[in-house]
Amino acid sequence: MKVSYLIVGVAALFMASCSNGADNGATAGQKASSMEVASSAGASDGISNFEVRQTFKNVARNYNVTAATGDNDWLKDAGVSASVAVQWPDKLGDVDLSAMQDSIVSMVADTTAYGRDIDKAMMAYVSSPDGTRGCTLARIDSVPVAPKIAAQTTVSFKVLTRRLAVVERAFYSYQGGAHGNYGSRFINFDLSTGKALGYDAIFKAGTADSVRQALTEALLARYNVSKVSDLDNCGIFSANLFVTRNLWLDGDDIVFYYNIYEIAPYAAGPIEVRVPAWKVESLLTPAAAAILL
Repeated sequence: MKVSYLIVGVAALFMASCSNGADNGATAGQKASSMEVASSAGASDGISNFEVRQTFKNVARNYNVTAATGDNDWLKDAGVSASVAVQWPDKLGDVDLSAMQDSIVSMVADTTAYGRDIDKAMMAYVSSPDGTRGCTLARIDSVPVAPKIAAQTTVSFKVLTRRLAVVERAFYSYQGGAHGNYGSRFINFDLSTGKALGYDAIFKAGTADSVRQALTEALLARYNVSKVSDLDNCGIFSANLFVTRNLWLDGDDIVFYYNIYEIAPYAAGPIEVRVPAWKVESLLTPAAAAILL
């Protein structure tokens, strides 16, 4: 009998491998992982198999700013650190991965210029870190003191099942000041089609007001208050409330994810608001209902 395993939530593991500033390489010799989980027809007694193959890629670069111009004068002789780690899908059963791979490349490089070449996207990210425009950078082995510029990105699977994949891009950026900025962005993929499930593919057209009502009720329940204005006493900016399109599917919940500053101060961190799918069943598209219900 074939025994199958599933590994998810590895962001912390392979992000840590980037943090020491070593050149871990992004174009050859990456660590690979082959995983299998249950699904399409296979062994005896009704056991089925859904083959999953992934490659864990990471690369890090450290620099010293040897020249800076204009607004970047303060960076002269500053240390710069950049790293990126990616959980790259090579095979998920018979799913067409083109849309997912395109999205992951865009998540890393913030452009479609590299097509499906994740290695080029990763190298572009660490070769020209955000905040260093107009600077001349010199490679160094490690930054001797805390870097004045830091850029880190991790792309990994938040959820991976036979029917659903949720890809998360978690980022951290520091460009001087009291603290850095961090956050996450999510893309849901329906593995029966290989296509992304954004907000407009999860909720039917014309349901915006009803979705907002369900989200507001979930937020009030989370903080155990009865009125939107009461949220101000809980650290939520009630005047800034909006329905975020940054959401992910988790079991039978729809998780609306607000990054720092969007509806609360930095100290509050990201805010997650969970709406049970059964409460908004009539608002869901058939594709979303098939996954959530």
